[in-house]
Amino acid sequence: MSYVSDGHSSFMGVVEDISQSGVRIAQIPADFDDDIDHCTAVIHCPTGDYTITLQPCWSRSTNRGMYKTIGFLIVNPPPDWQSILDQLEEGAGMELGFLVLGNDQD
Repeated sequence: MSYVSDGHSSFMGVVEDISQSGVRIAQIPADFDDDIDHCTAVIHCPTGDYTITLQPCWSRSTNRGMYKTIGFLIVNPPPDWQSILDQLEEGAGMELGFLVLGNDQD
């Protein structure tokens, strides 16, 4: 799960995919403004908290227009981001928590 803010309102979404360069979040209510330039994500994991900048790249309407799935580019991921992803892939019981803030809350 993830909380996503467009700078005006906060919404709950589901992290469906994560990689070295991006993250896909689904089931974001259609009211989310995906035309923002960037937003900030605070990611909580067992190795610490990380702040990353996300840039919306694409958006797809789902569930008859009630929700969106949004692909975000991770701008300048932290140096140890790949090791975090490797641990997730190995199934080390690691979980991530996401808090995504709109660009006016940086």
